[in-house]
Amino acid sequence: MNPYDPPTSEARAPKRSAQNIFWTRAFVTMTVIRLGLIAALLATSAISRNVDAEASVASTLAEAWQWGSVATQITFFASLVCAGRWLASMWGALPREDWKVGSIATTPQSAVAYLCIPFFNYYWMFAMNLALCDRYESRAYGPWRKETDLSGRGLVSSAAGLSLVGLVGALAAGSPLGVLQYAITVAAPLFWIFYMRHLDAMRARLEHGESR
Repeated sequence: MNPYDPPTSEARAPKRSAQNIFWTRAFVTMTVIRLGLIAALLATSAISRNVDAEASVASTLAEAWQWGSVATQITFFASLVCAGRWLASMWGALPREDWKVGSIATTPQSAVAYLCIPFFNYYWMFAMNLALCDRYESRAYGPWRKETDLSGRGLVSSAAGLSLVGLVGALAAGSPLGVLQYAITVAAPLFWIFYMRHLDAMRARLEHGESR
């Protein structure tokens, strides 16, 4: 087959679906809301420390902090749900022969479920997303893959690495290393968004028969 010809079978191109675009946008929305809430919480904390407020004002600020913290946690878990649905959609669009991470056979459901296993999920976060990225980029670029800028792998490594750095910061809260927790709060979601949009573009390229 001429490598410039568009995909002609399911083994070449993923199935069509708009779900991945929806879940990407939902993840972006939850992330933006959460970052806004975090900024508001930091501002509230700064005001309460630097202003000699009356008791009623101080009580209002404390209540705002409490509700803001709850809303931040809700949007965080909502973004995780969106990311999980996006991953399941992306894996499900691939042919079954591609449902493998290293030597581990997987399904769209198990690819997400393994992320819920403590400790193992940090390995899986790297391995599963790198494998998913490899499947889409291999199909989109074919024999020209090595000549392309494989930004997806770099985005996965950056996002997952920042997530691990953020975990260290969370565990070291109260110490100078505690500032590292902002890596998972601010920086990591941005790289995950770039990664999701990158694979969305690869999937769209395949669905429209634009492989190189």
